[in-house]
Amino acid sequence: MALALSAVGFFVFLGGVAVLAACLLPTYRARQPGRATIAVIAAAIGVITFVAAGQLMLLQKRQTANHATHDSAAAHSGTAVPVAKPVVPARPGTSPVERHPWIVLPIVFALGLIMVTAMMEWTAAFLVRRPGHTKVPVDADELKNRLLALNEGGVKYRLVPAKECDLKLEWDVVDASWHNLFSKIKLSTLYGARMLFDPARHEVRWCEWLRTRDFFIGLRGWGLVMNWSWELRVGYIDILWKGKAFGVQAGFPPRVEKIYDFSINTVQVKREISAVVMQSGWAFRPVIFWFQASRSRFPRLPDSWSLKLFPNWPETRLRGLVAALMWLLFIGCLLWMVGDESVWSVRNLFVVAVISAGWWTIWGLLTGLLVYLAKPKDGRA
Repeated sequence: MALALSAVGFFVFLGGVAVLAACLLPTYRARQPGRATIAVIAAAIGVITFVAAGQLMLLQKRQTANHATHDSAAAHSGTAVPVAKPVVPARPGTSPVERHPWIVLPIVFALGLIMVTAMMEWTAAFLVRRPGHTKVPVDADELKNRLLALNEGGVKYRLVPAKECDLKLEWDVVDASWHNLFSKIKLSTLYGARMLFDPARHEVRWCEWLRTRDFFIGLRGWGLVMNWSWELRVGYIDILWKGKAFGVQAGFPPRVEKIYDFSINTVQVKREISAVVMQSGWAFRPVIFWFQASRSRFPRLPDSWSLKLFPNWPETRLRGLVAALMWLLFIGCLLWMVGDESVWSVRNLFVVAVISAGWWTIWGLLTGLLVYLAKPKDGRA
């Protein structure tokens, strides 16, 4: 009973702090007036519930100790008492993580991975850009034709049909090699994205990736150096990058001149494509995994179940609930790993609540900053 009460208090307090963090955003505060007051009340109720659960735990411990003292005194006096199950005190080396580390640790790692994924999905839900209610969605073929028309507008990237999705973005940002004094350098950067159409929801799922490869061989100082690096980013990428490559031109005397001039602005790319999508009456939905923008049936299962269980819930609220539940389950599993009842004291639970509040506040601020940077600054869609 006390453990369930503490879990309820933890969840209520966490929800209040999360809503307070969301109220720091002016747009959310304007859409949901009065939510800050409700969030403060919920956080206060959560703290009171924590204290009540802790007092109940202490009361149960006192009652157990009193029963044990009474049974011992009755045994010394010769009074017959009913035989109770002996209470075995916890001994070192009996916690779950010490007894079965090969089972407990993978479970905790999996829960932590799922928790972080749920929090990232909650953040991505704030990045969905939806058209106005007056926009009538066009069919998928018309939307594809409108997006392909961007290729004729002088953009640096290309949109092409693909088998694994409806459209694929391709951009060879940098593919150059040059010589410096006693060295050779090669830089290759490719930017791409997948777009999958969801006619049932009139959504375009967007997943982008950026691959960078760098190669250097030559002299640095008096030593021969050879470096090779490779980097891949997948998900939601905001990059504004400009650069110039200078190298040694052939001839005598050697001349150092500009070899290559390159730039990339993924924010502008998303704004151009999302503008066409929303003008067509569809929503632009960024996703964090590449398979969510593929034709596989696996990524559509969670969305179909969420529509059946919570048909009237907005996406941000539903994903926020899943993220909070996974956080609660992960923290509870960590406390269970210790295997000591003293961990569930009021003081320790209060410390966990403060750490959780700080974590969610920082995550909420980072989410708000990401949403602010993703919005167009020139008044366009």
